[in-house]
Amino acid sequence: MFNTWLANILNSYLGEVVEELDSHNLGVGALQGDILLIDLKLRPDCLSLLELPIEVIAGSIGKISLKIPWSQLSSSPVLVTVQDVYLVAVPLSHRAYNEEKDSKLETTRKRRFLQKVEGISVIKRAAKSQHSKEEKLKRELWETMIATFMNNVQLSIENVHLRYEDSVSVPGRFISGGLCLESIMAETTNSKWKSCEINGKAKSIYKLVRFENFSTYWNSNDSSGPIISRSGCGWRVKMREIMSKYFKTPYPENVCLVPLSGKVKIMMNRSIADGSPRLLFDYQLKEIKVNLGKDQYHTMMEIQAALKFLELSRMHRKYRPTSSVFSKPKHWWIYAFRCIKIQFIEPYYWRSIKKHREKYRELLGLWKKRHQVGKSSSLKAKIKESEASLDVTSIMLARESAKYEVRVNSTASPKKKKKLLSKMSKVGGMIAERKQTIANNITSNSVIGILAASSLESQLLEICKAMGCSFENDDTTKPKTYIEHVFNFTVSRCVFRLKPVFVWTVTNFSVCVETRPSGLAYTVAARTEDMNISTEFGDRVLSTTNLLHNTEPGWPNVFSFVFEKNPLVTPTDFRLEMRLLPIHLFYQDTVASELLDFLFLPNTDCLEVTWGVIYQSYLYALQFSRFLQNCLNSRVTCDVKIDLHNPCIEIGQLGTVSDKGNKLVVDGGRLQICCAKPDDSLNSERIYNRVECLVSGMSLILSPGSIPFHNLTQDPHSEYHLIPSTKAVMSLTSSPLQPWILETTIKCIKLNISDKKISDLIDFLRDLPLPSRDQLNAKANKKLRWKIDRRWTIPNIGKLELLYLESQLSNQQLQDQKLSDQHQLSQDTQRISKDSKSSNGVYKPIGRYRPNHHQHGSSKVSSPDSLETNLDIDRFCRNIDLPGLEDNVSPGNPMCALLKLSIKDLSLVFDKVSENKTKSYLNLSVQDYVLDVGFLQFGPAVQMSVGGLKLVDLETTTVFGHHVELVALEGPSEFFLL
Repeated sequence: MFNTWLANILNSYLGEVVEELDSHNLGVGALQGDILLIDLKLRPDCLSLLELPIEVIAGSIGKISLKIPWSQLSSSPVLVTVQDVYLVAVPLSHRAYNEEKDSKLETTRKRRFLQKVEGISVIKRAAKSQHSKEEKLKRELWETMIATFMNNVQLSIENVHLRYEDSVSVPGRFISGGLCLESIMAETTNSKWKSCEINGKAKSIYKLVRFENFSTYWNSNDSSGPIISRSGCGWRVKMREIMSKYFKTPYPENVCLVPLSGKVKIMMNRSIADGSPRLLFDYQLKEIKVNLGKDQYHTMMEIQAALKFLELSRMHRKYRPTSSVFSKPKHWWIYAFRCIKIQFIEPYYWRSIKKHREKYRELLGLWKKRHQVGKSSSLKAKIKESEASLDVTSIMLARESAKYEVRVNSTASPKKKKKLLSKMSKVGGMIAERKQTIANNITSNSVIGILAASSLESQLLEICKAMGCSFENDDTTKPKTYIEHVFNFTVSRCVFRLKPVFVWTVTNFSVCVETRPSGLAYTVAARTEDMNISTEFGDRVLSTTNLLHNTEPGWPNVFSFVFEKNPLVTPTDFRLEMRLLPIHLFYQDTVASELLDFLFLPNTDCLEVTWGVIYQSYLYALQFSRFLQNCLNSRVTCDVKIDLHNPCIEIGQLGTVSDKGNKLVVDGGRLQICCAKPDDSLNSERIYNRVECLVSGMSLILSPGSIPFHNLTQDPHSEYHLIPSTKAVMSLTSSPLQPWILETTIKCIKLNISDKKISDLIDFLRDLPLPSRDQLNAKANKKLRWKIDRRWTIPNIGKLELLYLESQLSNQQLQDQKLSDQHQLSQDTQRISKDSKSSNGVYKPIGRYRPNHHQHGSSKVSSPDSLETNLDIDRFCRNIDLPGLEDNVSPGNPMCALLKLSIKDLSLVFDKVSENKTKSYLNLSVQDYVLDVGFLQFGPAVQMSVGGLKLVDLETTTVFGHHVELVALEGPSEFFLL
């Protein structure tokens, strides 16, 4: 009986991973506290939690050992040891369709999805009712139980190797990847993080988790082949050998994550009277090294696209032909017709609808019976059988409908309910009294209370009581300033290496997350002290100057970020602070070319990628505009303080920054964003939100490469400036009765040009090497290229998946062409041999058969969709009256948003060089340039005006010392209006 109960407990936690676990596996020492499980087989669907179309073909756990001191649970630890966890997973496409295996995988996948949806609904319900007294008691009860288990349980896991193999997704390649872990240990310590004995009555629990040699690897072309077929029964020995190879130095080149070790410190407080957090999680790492090669990245993207296609075609695998598309196209047309018929036509037959409704009503009745009667094994089996033939949506609808109908029926008859409640209260009182008697009689030397519990939750409560848990409710009032949970993550040094492009190093990176449930608030903060990017040979690509531009006390942080909900500092809903010190970027043509070749897959086209980037940018901009609209229209107050020193880019004339030639310096200046407080105007108009943005210090410099950068920035109007330092002010306002208004004001923009600067700029652009992809790979991939018509509407398929499909079709056609060429060559050889025999040894060359394509004369036929007209467009436009911006606004055509651009002075300065000195001689300026763009409900409206135009001679002055104005055009209000 005890073994059966313990097997049920273990099955509730290990049943989703391990198969064939029953009371016979526990042995005879379970009652004494020694439980030993050896050579456990993993289920083929144990990785269904990842929601990927993969299955486990081999997996085992070498040893699970449990030592439970039943008589000393409050003073002695529970030791859990797991050793030798090995697993090999492959995609579903490695084998043909198997009805038994695939149905089990589909059932597990459906069950996992339902569990996830139910878990999300439980979390939402708990979040809505988190202020109720019942939910607070439940939360504190579970937190106390978790703290008790953490204090008593000590975990040790050794030798974990999870491997993925794929020989189908990328033809001609065997790809393998895996995750390795040598050991992980969790033990209870004292406040100084030293091992100590367990104290069941301690107010604070300290847990130290150590892990050793955690790493990942990825072989883009593994020549050793599948591990199961070449090793047979000794595949676990081979897995152990592969794992040990990645733990030794020097590490192999296919290691993605270099083996790392670290510590995790966890502190839990049972009482919050002293104001300390209930949970503190501190994770510290000294160094992280990540290596990723170009071939590894390309194969990862191809595997991702292949798994996406496999997931989309998963429901139709049983009808999928085994031959290629070009060898037997008829089978694939039948397959496509059958898939469309099954998915889009057959479900809407009357007989299908009737059958579905019958199954739905049957499942609805079973769930109502379960809520009314309770759990039973027979009812559980019937529900499982009924849910197997329905989809997830119908199952969720039946469950929720059953809950609602049972709730309605229970509230419909209050008299019967009162009688039933009176009876249940009497019975419940008797049961509670009996349980209290049993609980009072429990001693530390017996397990009667654990066995007497009826459900799993009550069994856990009894176990916690035996461990010394008191379950005392802490009535301490939590103030809004109380921080309940703290999560810290710190990395001293992080190195990310893209082979052979660059090496990115980040120093002292840390993230902190704090929660304040009493105030419905949380805080997320991140910072890093330094970061730089360099090539494999040490050339700089990105560097920081945080020590020179730091204005805050303490050690400077090149980047800092703080986001807080319901902050304590300001009376707003959110607070956002972001700070970035100056970053220096150096253009390297070799690095840019290698990065371009690294990111672009072999089958991608530059034009397609460009249009894809533009389209994705448009989608992101649309989402960002909707986000701003929601923020402004919902009257959510936010305290925004953003101070970003935009990056400064140096571009050398010869592809790298050196003393030879000139260099172009693009200084992004400084971006400052702040949120203004609500204000009342004279027109009694309430401005609910106003965001102000200031951009200063933007400039464009063309100078010799020998001049240092800091010398160029000392004088903002030097002779090398093409565009001197410029300042722009932007403001975004919103109010209930007015549209969005984005107003941009630029005080002065100057462009300094001369014949020498123009010639130097032309030479610079002519000599500047642009990034390009590897020409050898580009020529190799131009043999055959399939293109899919983008006008087709293909749901749930992105750009990457289309490229993968094109490459698969191209590979199949190449293979079919090779087979046809070989067949044609064999036929030609046979014909040559026959003709040579018939012609008495005289050889006659026979050419290869080629189809004769006739070219017919083409006649120009006009399309019926084309429109031919002799309409004079210019005359038509002159006869149309296009009113201004203000005339378009009316109650029937309201304005949604307004963009304003105002430039006070736009100048073009002409310089000349004489005796190695640059002197300005002519200035063309435009004053008061205003551009308004209004987005109305029925279309846009644009209005542009110019206040004045001046042409000034800078070499000649008047008697009063003013420059001579050669041309001066000004109007009473606007000189030019469009």
